[in-house]
Amino acid sequence: MTRQACTTEPKFRVVMLLNNALARERLTVARARAWAQEVLAPVLRKQASNVTLRIVDLELSSPCVTDVWIWCAKDVHAYQHLLADLRQNRFWYRYCKIVETLVGVDESYAENYYREFIPAWPKSGVHGVQSGTAMRDVA
Repeated sequence: MTRQACTTEPKFRVVMLLNNALARERLTVARARAWAQEVLAPVLRKQASNVTLRIVDLELSSPCVTDVWIWCAKDVHAYQHLLADLRQNRFWYRYCKIVETLVGVDESYAENYYREFIPAWPKSGVHGVQSGTAMRDVA
């Protein structure tokens, strides 16, 4: 299984905050890789034309969330098919606990109100505010 960027030109994104279950934590590195090949890879291959996955590890920074999984889907139906496939294997209930699921649509406001899309924020941040500056520090 290779790392994937969001290459499906998605409109629909789902961010899952996961916490590894004890069963997953007990796996050796070799067994965890085999598990990913056995359980996740078939689902990702089946959905490859409609859904991609990006994984961010948080084990070093959060006791409550071990991973962030960012699903990029062409539409809500592609995501629903993915969920159906995940629920039918051991991933869903045995190895991971879903802490939170955040669902979004790319530039929904701009599309709905006929505005230009913002390709990226400038490096200096919004209105000259440095990236990472808290809003309370701006006011």
